[in-house]
Amino acid sequence: REYCEQLFERQLRAVVQEEGFSSEDFREYCEELRETAALLGSHDLLPACGGVRVADFWEFLRALTASEDFGRFLAIMFEASAAALPRAGGDIDASAPEQPQQQQQQQREIEVAVPDGACPGQAMLVEFLGNQFELVVPDGCIPGTSFRAMVAVPSTQSHG
Repeated sequence: REYCEQLFERQLRAVVQEEGFSSEDFREYCEELRETAALLGSHDLLPACGGVRVADFWEFLRALTASEDFGRFLAIMFEASAAALPRAGGDIDASAPEQPQQQQQQQREIEVAVPDGACPGQAMLVEFLGNQFELVVPDGCIPGTSFRAMVAVPSTQSHG
């Protein structure tokens, strides 16, 4: 867990510095946004943030601070993984071009190799049959080992 926290902190620091901020500047900016967001409704836009809605900022802040509480971090990662999986009977975007009826989903068990630098509880993207899935490395898995996971794929893509 400590390794993942250090990895997250290093990555965050690198991204913040790449954008020209110090870590302290970034924390102060997030605090200012948090204070502003607290005064606005969830559908309002945050001022001077390029169209970011308050609800989206809260979600960003929740994800950003999740590493401080490992249990909460895992819950967010599992929630994100579930949201990334195609859903049977899912909502259809009215603005999207007309699509054929929802394809049936089939559960497939896949074997996933744990890449270098990954640690238990960390989310990783896996591609299978042209679909991307966000999976969480299970406890006890280290780089060089593998684990099995269930993914939902359209039944038209499920043949071997």
